[in-house]
Amino acid sequence: MTRRLGPLLALLLLIWGCTQSHGEAYLPGQCSDGLDNDGDGSSDCEDQDCAGAPDCAPTASLNGCTETPAGASCLVIAELTLEPAQVRPGETFSVSVWIPHATAENVVLEIAATPIEPALELAAADGGLRGNYSANAELPLGDHLVALRADVEDGEAQAYALLSVTEQQSCDDGLVREAGICVPSHSGVAIAPDRMFHTPYAGQITGLPEGGKERMMLHPRRVFAVENALVSCLTDSVAIIDPEAMFPIATDASPFDPRPPPLMERAEGVLDPDGLALCDDLALDAEAEIAVTMTRGALGQPAGLTSWRLPDLTSPPFDDPIELQSWIDASGFETGVFDDGYLYVAGKPDRLSVFTVNEQGAFTLVHEQQLPGCTGSWSVIKAGDRLYLTDAGVHPERGDGQPQGGSLYVFDASDPAAPMLQSSVPTWGLGKSLAVSSDGRVALAGGEAGLEIFDVSMIDAPVLSEHIDTPGSAISVAWSDGYLLLSDWNSMRLYDASEPGNTRLISATDLALTQLSGAEQDPQWAIDNSGFVALSGTDFIITEMDTIFLGTLQPGARTGSLNVIDRRWSISASSERQDQAFVLRLRNGGRQALELSIRQQNGLTPSGQRYLIAPGQQQALELQARGLLDNPALRFVTLDAEDPMQPERRAALVVLEGGLATGDPIPSFRLPFTNRCEGELCSQEVNCFHLDDSQWEGMPILLAFYSSW
Repeated sequence: MTRRLGPLLALLLLIWGCTQSHGEAYLPGQCSDGLDNDGDGSSDCEDQDCAGAPDCAPTASLNGCTETPAGASCLVIAELTLEPAQVRPGETFSVSVWIPHATAENVVLEIAATPIEPALELAAADGGLRGNYSANAELPLGDHLVALRADVEDGEAQAYALLSVTEQQSCDDGLVREAGICVPSHSGVAIAPDRMFHTPYAGQITGLPEGGKERMMLHPRRVFAVENALVSCLTDSVAIIDPEAMFPIATDASPFDPRPPPLMERAEGVLDPDGLALCDDLALDAEAEIAVTMTRGALGQPAGLTSWRLPDLTSPPFDDPIELQSWIDASGFETGVFDDGYLYVAGKPDRLSVFTVNEQGAFTLVHEQQLPGCTGSWSVIKAGDRLYLTDAGVHPERGDGQPQGGSLYVFDASDPAAPMLQSSVPTWGLGKSLAVSSDGRVALAGGEAGLEIFDVSMIDAPVLSEHIDTPGSAISVAWSDGYLLLSDWNSMRLYDASEPGNTRLISATDLALTQLSGAEQDPQWAIDNSGFVALSGTDFIITEMDTIFLGTLQPGARTGSLNVIDRRWSISASSERQDQAFVLRLRNGGRQALELSIRQQNGLTPSGQRYLIAPGQQQALELQARGLLDNPALRFVTLDAEDPMQPERRAALVVLEGGLATGDPIPSFRLPFTNRCEGELCSQEVNCFHLDDSQWEGMPILLAFYSSW
């Protein structure tokens, strides 16, 4: 009997032990596993059994201002998350914010510059403050800035994000929609040059005396990629460049990496210095191996067209192009394009001219049409059976509220030998460049007026569908596979133009390439005079004042992009006036908020200050330099930024000892001038301006100083 009770007692003890109730925190980790382990209706830290458990210890309050340098205000960078970040009109989205700081006041959450009502409520969480908000996207198509701002002790908390409202389908997690397709997102650059070529040349060139020092203006006007070569117009020549011999560059280069040589070899033919000496544009018929340069004439030189025989472009070394024949025109030509065996050129001031060019380079004018109301014909482009031409003249005679820039002319080119004008539409800007999409839209680079996009699906009724302001001056535009690349004078701007009526900025960069900057004490290089752009798929060509870049777009870039607007400040100082205030303007060209700080430096206030610039926004930093003459080290403002292109940027301070400050009397001076206007009458004769004479006459004075090439 006793032997039978032993096993039975053991079994009863085992059953009793398995059914015995344990608290929530019986095993390690049970206070943070999200389960109700003891079945009492409470889980984790809400259960009293977890009181005192390490996982349930109170979170220490956060202080985001502990590392703020002396003299700087506190900036707490908050987290702002949109879910989803891309919505269709009317769809629901949510905003989650977290401020890593224990307290905050005057909290404002804005969507498209409108504060939400009621105000966002925050609750203590994770040592900081957390809040959530949901709404329907009752917004037009486009990017809309979502901004969080709140006051904290000695400063401010900020966070920014972009909400994209679109009719396009959303993408899976980890992907973003760009140029009409879903691509993986990344934190690198969007516009990545990988090769460059300096156009200045001082060696022996065809038709040039030894040394070549007479040639000073070698700006690349237009560049074609043909076979295994680049063919370019360089102000006074046609050059052929081997892309494989171009200097390799990288956006993540080290300051110690090699820098490009100042002189680079190419094949080249120079225009006749006693004839049509300049090249304002270049057209190319690759199949016929013919190129044509065109000039409007300048400095008293004749105007017209010059044809060139191109060498074999399949493999280097390349022979020089050979000048063939010329066509002299009294008014000249601005731009041109080959298509269907015809050369279409914008004739000054109001013509479309159509030529054929034979194998010997001889020109035959086959058609010419006057453009009503045109005062400055400029850019011409042909796509299929349509041809487009711009008037870059100014038209103040148009009524108030009407565009007073130029015009876009639309032609039916179904007969390629004789395009017929069908319609025109006024433009806000002075159209210097055109690009055509595959879905019936035309983009126009309009200088100071920015970028204009027209719906030309109806040939007799073109309509302006989008007018996009740009911070610079829109010079050249290219369109390919949903991407639109714009040259904007001191930056390159890449847009997603895949959805009509909803052109979105992907990235804007001033290409501050480390390998093109000089010694540390010199101003930092960045684009300052952008020119021609071309785009084929994701391969691009970009020109600057004296440089050609080749590179590739990197789809999916989602980072900040620092553009320094004020790269050089001239400051007048004297022994009595050594402290000067100045403003440094910056712009974030990326799709994410950009964090940056002013590197600490003696004499610069506020040294060490941090900033957060919203996507696509500009910010002016108000700075003060003290003791300029006594502190020769203070000749730069250095910025440290979360920018994948260039994390360290410099703005130069040029200190002029003596000189004039605001409010000082101006000493008398004389200088030659032109365009003297009295009333509505202006004379372009060169005269001598004398300050004392003008003051004696008691007339208002407007002096415009400029330099030109």
